[in-house]
Amino acid sequence: MSTNTQLVALLRRDLPAPIKLCNDSLKQSNGDLDAARDIVIRQLATNLSERTHTTYAVAEVMLSDARYDVERAFELWLRDNRPSADPVTRLSDGNELAAAIPSSQPGMSRFAHIMPRAEGYELRLIDHLDAYTEDAYGWDYDYAIQDPSTRIHRSFVATVDAALAQLVAWGCAAESLVPPSSLNSCLVNSPIEGYLELPHLTRPPNTA
Repeated sequence: MSTNTQLVALLRRDLPAPIKLCNDSLKQSNGDLDAARDIVIRQLATNLSERTHTTYAVAEVMLSDARYDVERAFELWLRDNRPSADPVTRLSDGNELAAAIPSSQPGMSRFAHIMPRAEGYELRLIDHLDAYTEDAYGWDYDYAIQDPSTRIHRSFVATVDAALAQLVAWGCAAESLVPPSSLNSCLVNSPIEGYLELPHLTRPPNTA
C-alpha cells in the first residue's frame, strides 16, 4: 500500500469524505495529515452551507454534530426544516423560529426570536450592530453581548396566538419566521442565556 493510500485511509477513518477530496487535500497540504483534515472539513462545511442556505459557521456546527458525515448532516437539517410546516405547526411542535426585522437605526440589525418553554413561549427582540454576524462573531458573541448599543427585550406568553400577536406588534409577520440557523446573527445562534441580565441589555428597545 502506497504512502498516499495510507494517508487517505487515515483521513477517511474519521471523515467520511470522497476519496478525490481527500487526495486533493493531501496534495494541497504536501502530505500533512492535520492540514489536509482541516481542508476537507472546510470544503464539507462550505458544501453543506450552500445546500442548506445557512452560514458557514452554522454549517460547521451541523457537520461536527453529524460526525462530519455531510449527508447525515443534511438529513438532520431537512428533518428540522420541513418546508411544508407552517409557523404555527412548527411552534406547536416545539421548534424555535426567528426572523429578521427592518431596523430604523442606521448600522443596526433587528431580529425576533421565539422559543418554546415548559409553559408557553419566550420571545426576544434583539438589536445589535450589523457587524455582529454569525460568520464574523459566531464563537465571539460576547463582543456583541458586551456592546453598549446591544438591546435584548424579553417577553413571555402562554399560547402560540399570543406569541404571534407579540411578533406582529414588533413588525414581524408570521410568514417571515424561519429556523434560527438561517439568520446571520451571532446572538440568535448562540447560547446567550447567562448574559441576559446585563443592565444595558434590558433597557427598553427602540420600537420606532
